[in-house]
Parts: sequence; structure tokens; C-alpha cells
Amino acid sequence: MKDRFTLIISSLIIADLLTGFLFNVGADFFRIGLLVKITTEFIVLGYYIVHVKNVTILSMFIAMIILFSIWIIGSLNSFFNNPLFSYPYSFLVLNRYFFLFIMSCLFFHLAEDSSFDVRCKRIFEAFFIVNNILIFLGVIFHINFFSTYNPFGLIPLSEQRFGYKGLISGGNDVAGLYIIGVAYFFRKKFVYEEGGYLLLIATVLSAMFTGTKATFIAVLAIGLYYMFRYRIKLFFGVMVPLFSFILVYGYYRWDYIKEKLLDSLIQKLNSNPLTYLMSGRNDFIIHHFKYIGEKWNLMNHLVGDGFLYSETDFLDLYFFFGIIGLILYMYLYARIFFSVDRSLDNLYVFVVLMGIAFTAGHIIQSAVVPLFVLLYVFSIKRLHYD
Repeated sequence: MKDRFTLIISSLIIADLLTGFLFNVGADFFRIGLLVKITTEFIVLGYYIVHVKNVTILSMFIAMIILFSIWIIGSLNSFFNNPLFSYPYSFLVLNRYFFLFIMSCLFFHLAEDSSFDVRCKRIFEAFFIVNNILIFLGVIFHINFFSTYNPFGLIPLSEQRFGYKGLISGGNDVAGLYIIGVAYFFRKKFVYEEGGYLLLIATVLSAMFTGTKATFIAVLAIGLYYMFRYRIKLFFGVMVPLFSFILVYGYYRWDYIKEKLLDSLIQKLNSNPLTYLMSGRNDFIIHHFKYIGEKWNLMNHLVGDGFLYSETDFLDLYFFFGIIGLILYMYLYARIFFSVDRSLDNLYVFVVLMGIAFTAGHIIQSAVVPLFVLLYVFSIKRLHYD
């Protein structure tokens, strides 16, 4: 299994890239990533059901059995009471939620090898080198194929929203990947003192080029934290003067900035700031809670309905698994995230990631991000932190 790890993880990532490629070319079937993931999940599950010895892996199996039981109860309730309910859709979402736990069994098993972190780093960095190049090509040559918001080239360049994501399908997925990626490269350079600044700068720029609000906020939060904690001279010598200049320039040129650069943003904020910041997700939430008030019973609040979806991860866990499943799922997610590194740095990254997930969503319930969360977690060096 150790020798095949790189092949398995690389195949999953390539399948996701191929999914994005086929989707962008308008292929009739493009869900290659889904097929490869489901196949991999069955292989991993089958292997560890027979060979389960690790207590952590055993706890993952027990937790999945409990969550599966919760899903059965909630989905049956929806099947008989909600005409819109669909078992194929609900099972697909369940599979996304379980992907992190199933793959974590493989990671926990192989983490006993002292060189495992090196293999995780190589795969992680290889992906970002490739995807950063695709994003830069998209930005430089205005390649719609790599666009975040216009991959089919149907919107004129003058009217389309800026953003390039490479081949990963879904702007929210890419936002999650680049939050993790930026945290990884800041950790590598500022904590481990490994490598140069090239990959860090390229990943930060690529993250900004994705054009998503979530990525911009997260990159700013993570970058300022690492510079303040590990490069205090750089923070006060460069960042403070830079922000001071921006504030002074903005004060004296406000009329020009407001009319030429911020007019569209200001109009959206004046119209409905919450709708703009949450990209319309608040409307889904309001609608869903009206439905809950009318249709849900006590059992639904405990185990969910396996159906409602608002693209805000915290609420989606509640909608899907209920209060019991939400608490259990987040407990396990946190256990995995802090299984190797319980430092202040990792706690800060977790808070930023969850802050984005709970307001923007599709990071926890993602078909792409969980694999990179595991690569980030298990590429950690065993260091003693202050």
C-alpha cells in the first residue's frame, strides 16, 4: 500500500483535473473524478475493514456507521414527506462527506512511516506548480478555458467578472484549495525555513487571481498572521508603510476610486450588503428555515433530512445530519485536522478555513478540498512549537 500511495493520490487529483477539462469542453459525461473517487473509496474501505488494527481508524469506521444510520433515518423521513427528495442526489452528498474520513484511514495508516510527510509534500507542491501555471496563463493570455466565471467564453471580456482557476471545476472548491495552499507555503517558508519565496509568491498571486472574495479574505488573514508572527521586521518595514500609503492615497483620491473602481461594488453593498457578501446564500437560508418551520419535526432537528443545501457548510451539516450529526462530524473533522499539529499556527488556519466554510461553504462538503486538507495535515514536520 505504501508504494501505491503516490499513484492513488495522483490519480484522484488527475481525475479532478480531467473532470474540469471535460466540463469546460462541454462533454456529455465529465464526472471522471466521481468515478475514480467512488472506486478508490470502495478499495480503501474493503482493505481496512479486513486489516483494521489502528484505534484511530477503528473510530473512523464507528463514526461513519453512526452517521450512515443518521442519514438513513433522515432520508427515509424525506422520502415519505418531501416530493423533491432524490436518493441519488442525497447519496452523492453523503459520499462527499465520507470521502475525508475514508481517505483519512489510508493517511493514518501510512503516517507511521517516517518519510510519509515527504511524499505528501511532493504531491501537494506538484499540484500547485501545475495549477499556478494554468492560472498565470489564463491571466496573461485571457484564456476563458481557465476562467473562474466564464469557462465557456460566453461572456464578453469587457463584461465578465475577473478570475482564473485552472482546471479544477468550481470556484468554491478552488477557494478552499488555495486557502490550504497559501497556509502550506507560508508554513514551509516561515516556520520550516525551507525553499525560496518563488512558490509562496506564485501561490499567493494565483490565489488572488482566482477572483473569489473568500480567497482574498483568507489570503490576507493568513499572510498577515505569518508575517506578524515570524517576520515582524518585514511586517512593520513593508506591510505597515504599504497599508499607510494605500490609506493616504485612498483618502485623497476617494472620489476617483469611488467612481471608477468601486461604483459597481458600492451599488451592490447599498442594495443588499448581506446578499453580496454571501453571494445570495442568505436567500437560500431564509427559504430553508421557512421550510423547516413548516415541515420538520423533532426527529429532523436531531438527524436532519439528507436533502436541504445552502452552500454554507455549518448549516448544511445541520440540514443534512441534524444536530447530532453536526456535532459528531465537526468533532471528527477537528480531530483529523489537529491529529499531527496542535500549534497556534494550525489553530489559526483552522479558524480561518472554518470561518470561510461556514459563510461561503462548499469546503467541507467538497469533492476536491478534503484530499488537500489531508495532504496539508500529514505534510507537517514533527516540531515542538512555543
